[in-house]
Amino acid sequence: MSDELSIDQAVATMAPEQERKEPAAAQAAETAAAEPTQTEPAEQIQAATTAEDGSEAAQPGDAETAETEDEPEGLKLEPPRWWSKDKKDRFKELPPELQAVVFEQEETRERVTAKAKQEAADARKAADAEIGRARAKVATLDTLVPRAEQMFQNRWANVDWATLATQVEPGEYNRLRAQYEQEAVTVQALAGQQRQAAAERFTQFVQAEAEKLKTVVPDLVDEKLGLERKANLGKFLMSVGFPADRIAAMSAEEAGLAYDAMRWRDAQSKAATLARQPKQPVPQRPAVKPSSTGARSPQSGRLATLSQKRSLSTDEAVELLNAR
Repeated sequence: MSDELSIDQAVATMAPEQERKEPAAAQAAETAAAEPTQTEPAEQIQAATTAEDGSEAAQPGDAETAETEDEPEGLKLEPPRWWSKDKKDRFKELPPELQAVVFEQEETRERVTAKAKQEAADARKAADAEIGRARAKVATLDTLVPRAEQMFQNRWANVDWATLATQVEPGEYNRLRAQYEQEAVTVQALAGQQRQAAAERFTQFVQAEAEKLKTVVPDLVDEKLGLERKANLGKFLMSVGFPADRIAAMSAEEAGLAYDAMRWRDAQSKAATLARQPKQPVPQRPAVKPSSTGARSPQSGRLATLSQKRSLSTDEAVELLNAR
């Protein structure tokens, strides 16, 4: 038993080879960065050669002076290329002093926007790196802990301490007992680290997926209705058999698919409810009786008779005139 590796030694042996190589690689990189370079820039060599030949070296300010003399007095400002043609034309109509103000404000806006994008990209990169480290740590512990627990059980499970005390010297007994207790503490510590690493990885996963929801499923992060929609989605998933721990570990993409499924089922349910409702009768308009063209009133008959007569008496003529 004394020739076997302890749990601590076994854990060190079981650690991935890459983790053991990283400190040496980092130290080599630091040493290489600290060594001074012996290569002299080509410009310095050329300058020294020219000075030795006695020729006059060009002064740094000569080229700048020449370029400055050739430049026009005023700089022509151009609007940003992504502006519309109408805005570009209006920009060119502005006086030079106003163009300078607009151009300065546009540059400021671009710098602020670029800075915000870069900060967001850096934060995302750092978060991804942290998630990667957490995953690697969990993967390592997932390998080490079961093996360490198995070694501990194989070594000490069948030891009868009362019998062992009568078989070995007191000093050897005390040494074995101390080794047992130390390895028990080590195994418990590794198990605790495994649980902590898994919890950290889950927290990072939830935070990353919550950030993705802003673009994948904006409805679930709405300031007014987001919480209510999340609660309804949780109830829907549980109603179809999803366990609560599985719902909590859903990715943003999975939440989007589940949300679409919930809305589709709600729409189908509403459509079925409307189909089962009795249809309301359509109100009928009262029928309009067509006017009869065949029957004539007595007055119209008398008027027709008078109109067909070739000669009328004075009374008939007055009657026909009044009728019309």
